[in-house]
Amino acid sequence: MYSESMRKRADSRVPIAIIAWSVIALVAFSCSNDPGDAAQTQDLSLSWVGEMLVPGKQEAGSLSIHVDGTGTRVDGRIVLEIDEGPVRDFWMRGTVDSDRVFLELNTDLLAYGYSLSIDAAQDPFGRLTGSIVSEGLAIDAEIDCRAIERIALTPLRSRELNRSASVLAFDGTDLWSASSGKYLRLNREGDVLEELGVFLRDEILWTSTALTLDDSLFRGHLPLSVSGDGEVQNLSDVISFTRDGAVISQDRMDHRTSGLGASGGALWSLGSEGRKLHRIDAGVTLQTVDYSVPGLIYLAFDGDSFWSQSWFDSRIYRIDGGGEVLGVYEMTVQDHGFPAGIACGDGRIWVLMSDPFQGRSTFYELETAID
Repeated sequence: MYSESMRKRADSRVPIAIIAWSVIALVAFSCSNDPGDAAQTQDLSLSWVGEMLVPGKQEAGSLSIHVDGTGTRVDGRIVLEIDEGPVRDFWMRGTVDSDRVFLELNTDLLAYGYSLSIDAAQDPFGRLTGSIVSEGLAIDAEIDCRAIERIALTPLRSRELNRSASVLAFDGTDLWSASSGKYLRLNREGDVLEELGVFLRDEILWTSTALTLDDSLFRGHLPLSVSGDGEVQNLSDVISFTRDGAVISQDRMDHRTSGLGASGGALWSLGSEGRKLHRIDAGVTLQTVDYSVPGLIYLAFDGDSFWSQSWFDSRIYRIDGGGEVLGVYEMTVQDHGFPAGIACGDGRIWVLMSDPFQGRSTFYELETAID
């Protein structure tokens, strides 16, 4: 179930301090009468998301940037995706001034065998325009990123399970997850109340790596690959089933999903490729929304906003119906597990972090202030 890339990601993770609260700004007031003193002691906690464009080509991509520091010196992480290529993450360090940002690979944390740098001008509103270059990775692109608010969330409660679990859905009262071939119903304290087995044809016990619930029906997916005309398409079948485990429909989508979210009869799929959200009905795509954050996995939908986790740094992104990033959230506690699910409802977000190598999972309940 878990690939070798997960183990490599676990081995390469470097603990970083989580900033309790941040405001995206580059000028701060200080009790000192000397503005220079303020510049030297100011804490920075900055985030951007945006697009990459290769001049003269149709190739494009996206990236997210998160840095923290004091004065003008910062370090942090970027995640980038060039279309038709893999999503990658890098530890970075550099400087942030009022009108310029320069970042390069942090070789103190990881011995990269190539170079990578970002050199961008910053306008008074935090917009970055400039370049990202790596000879070793054959990257030479322009970037256009906007600042986004980073919001710290302190968990209201957490509960550790002595099993590896994945996916989350909220039914208005209880949470649902999956482990060891069965779906689990849990109360908000994390106590397992019920285990449910769902069988596909030929009595195959099945759980989904994407799960949502709406109109008293669960929706999951079955991944499959279809060959034709010399190409292989990675697709998903959306499977609807009842609370007692009865499968009532199976509909083919035109893409592979990495997250499902539903509310008010609208079912959305987070495409595993191309940074797209698809509104679907009986497997048919009715609407497609583009967004600019690379590396997202799992999906929750509250009727107005989408919520998703970053596979690489576990941050939570809130995205509106037009694909614009409204904010990025991070927990004030560190969990070295992998993102494993997200659900929302009643002004709450629940996230699941799972460590398959230790055979444990942890649920976190977070309160969100939604405008």
